[in-house]
Amino acid sequence: MSNTAARALNSDSNKPTEPSPAKPSLDDLKEDVRQKLAAITAAEKRAAAHADKAKAAREEAEGYRVEAAIALCALRRRVEADGHKWWRWFQGYKKNLGTSKSNAEKLLAIGEAEDPRAAHKAEKEATRTRVAKGREKKTAVQADVRRNEPEGEAEPEPRPRGNLCVRSNCVQARAVLTEVKASVEPDEWARFVVIWPGLNQFIEAQGS
Repeated sequence: MSNTAARALNSDSNKPTEPSPAKPSLDDLKEDVRQKLAAITAAEKRAAAHADKAKAAREEAEGYRVEAAIALCALRRRVEADGHKWWRWFQGYKKNLGTSKSNAEKLLAIGEAEDPRAAHKAEKEATRTRVAKGREKKTAVQADVRRNEPEGEAEPEPRPRGNLCVRSNCVQARAVLTEVKASVEPDEWARFVVIWPGLNQFIEAQGS
């Protein structure tokens, strides 16, 4: 072996060896698990707090709706006492009031009830029932359409020019949309109309 090779070998043997990473102790592992479980608990508490806040906000809004219903009844009595026709007067001021005629009718029904809070609760339940029925009807229509679809790749039926769907499905679509319109609040329906500008015209075109 040459002197150069011997020196290189001695140099390598004299290098300090790097210590292997220490294995975590049992206490370290237990603490790691404890911290992660504590993080889960904290996250669940934050989620529950947000849910409680959302529930409180909904209850607050419902309370305001009852108060608005009572206030609207008082306004109507004052308008009529001044000799005005209520709905004619309302048409001129509904933008300032920030509500639609259909919503005002619901509010007046609540405010004129013997127990406005109970009437509001009944209205909510009726709306929930209408929405559920609308969803069931929509599901049934979709299932019926799927059952009637021919197997394989059939040639598509010609669509009447200007219509959004084939004529055979328009009646079913209008029935579902009419049910949905009756079951939601006017403001929510207005958001649908923004997405589909011709929605109201499509529903009203029964004879087309």
